[in-house]
Amino acid sequence: MAECWGYIGPLGYLVPIKGAQAGLQVSPARQGRQFVPVGGMPRAQVAPHAARSWSITLSPWSPPEIVSVLRMIAAGMIASPAVLYAADAAAVNLLPDEVANAGSPGCPFGTSASSVPMLTRQGLMPVPYWTLGDASAWSREVPVLPSTQYTLSATVRSVTSDATPILELSVRNVAGVVIDTRALVSAATSGSDSVVRSTTFTTGASAASVSIRLAATPGSGGMVAGPRLVEGASDGFMEPGQGVPYVQVDDPQAVLQSTAGGSVRSDYTVTLTEVSPPL
Repeated sequence: MAECWGYIGPLGYLVPIKGAQAGLQVSPARQGRQFVPVGGMPRAQVAPHAARSWSITLSPWSPPEIVSVLRMIAAGMIASPAVLYAADAAAVNLLPDEVANAGSPGCPFGTSASSVPMLTRQGLMPVPYWTLGDASAWSREVPVLPSTQYTLSATVRSVTSDATPILELSVRNVAGVVIDTRALVSAATSGSDSVVRSTTFTTGASAASVSIRLAATPGSGGMVAGPRLVEGASDGFMEPGQGVPYVQVDDPQAVLQSTAGGSVRSDYTVTLTEVSPPL
């Protein structure tokens, strides 16, 4: 994704955001509240995910097609909700928080209240995990780019048999039809050791999204944590889910400029705000 910092558009119709000036501002806002119990020490409750907004400045020489598509999204002229596929998420973890974190509420694999020390980039850390058994429900669709290499990884522990399926991945086109499937498998692990397993694949020319689920591994008892999906190669270590968020586009603010020859150009400031996925 060297040519731009992100793509925007409805699922399957992503347009590169080119011509954005340097200094992209990303503003996270984690909702929460504080209260003081009888003991006098303040306590805080915070949401599991921070809603983000992106402020984009487009110059007078930015490609007109990106200005046009942002205007169309803001005006509701495009029928499907818009998503923002950003370069930082593609490098950290394209999976949403409720899929990357076993302790997150609303996880389609089931929310886990149990934790165990597992391998992270910083060494062993207690993290929530899922126990392998029956196949889980599929995650919601995660937008991806066509003809692009991705790496799916997860951290596992207490896997007793070689070639044990851990995660299943399905690749879908814009119509939601499955066009490819992949599996992340693990060799047996030793005792309480935890290891990172990964698999690399390339999406087809018609790929629009992927979904993952825990594989059916009856009686395995293996533990899995920290699923991660990134663009390109990866060291596989677990990272928080950044997701490919659905966004609302505010109407662009323009600054009109006269240029040589009497023509008029505009630079624009556009704000993208993360919103909940459609029901």
